[in-house]
Amino acid sequence: MILYKKDVIDKLSEKTGLYKKDIKAMLIALNELVYEEMDNDNAIILNNLLKIEQVTIPPRNRYDIVRDKVYQHEAYQVVKITPSNNLRDRYRKQNTENEDE
Repeated sequence: MILYKKDVIDKLSEKTGLYKKDIKAMLIALNELVYEEMDNDNAIILNNLLKIEQVTIPPRNRYDIVRDKVYQHEAYQVVKITPSNNLRDRYRKQNTENEDE
């Protein structure tokens, strides 16, 4: 099952009792915050959920078989999203319980 933005807004509204328009505004602000912080090379940590950080991939040498030539990729940046330890452990715990049955 996939939860789209509308589904997330509906569920958060039910859980919190807040208006859907307020939750939608909060999600838009969170989206803008993530982009701004990634532009400033800052990481975002949401405890018990995830960590969003920008990682630089170093340059590497590659070998082209067709041209029989070694060339070097340039360094580039990617966004890395890592689940928190609590979330990862909970998922692993559920998987081990299912295997025991």
